[in-house]
Amino acid sequence: MKFIALTGVDGSGKSTQLEPLMAHLVKNGHKVAYFHAVEFSLANRMSRFLKGKKSFEAGQEKAVTETSLVSLILREKFLFIDFIRFHFWRRHLRLEGYDYILSDRSFYDSLINIEYLNLAKDSALVRFGVRFLSRFLPKADYPFFFSLNAEDIMSRSRVPEQGQVYLEEKLRLFNGKEETWHLIAIDATKSEAEIFQKIL
Repeated sequence: MKFIALTGVDGSGKSTQLEPLMAHLVKNGHKVAYFHAVEFSLANRMSRFLKGKKSFEAGQEKAVTETSLVSLILREKFLFIDFIRFHFWRRHLRLEGYDYILSDRSFYDSLINIEYLNLAKDSALVRFGVRFLSRFLPKADYPFFFSLNAEDIMSRSRVPEQGQVYLEEKLRLFNGKEETWHLIAIDATKSEAEIFQKIL
């Protein structure tokens, strides 16, 4: 079973590619499971429950751009639990005969988000937590990173609410992990058809 992750900042085009890729794999007779790290997150599920939200809709939840140090440390602890949960879920899917896990917003994105939130705190404890989590990160067989500039995203019809500085900081963090995580860079400035062919 192969794990394909589409990763990158908001507005880079991940979700646009996910549906046709899934349709292509299913059309070719493959059994495909969908994964979204934010939806899967135990911490986010608890938060939605406490807020009375009954369901998750990708792209509809407001991104967190600042948080407390205690919240950041809790995020790391919950993320480690999510890694363990994912391990058992992945094994279950393998036993059920699935061929692919297709991920929009993977654990790569979750770790980058924690690093971004720690920029304002500059906590050594959080940095240590990120290094620890990176060792146990469920790595994708094909981790596609949608690479482009913040200006490219801001010129699109749908602009992320967080703004250009937010995008620039997160892109910088992603670029710093490209080699370590063996991310496969996809030029996200190309047309949707060209990007799709590159992924195939």
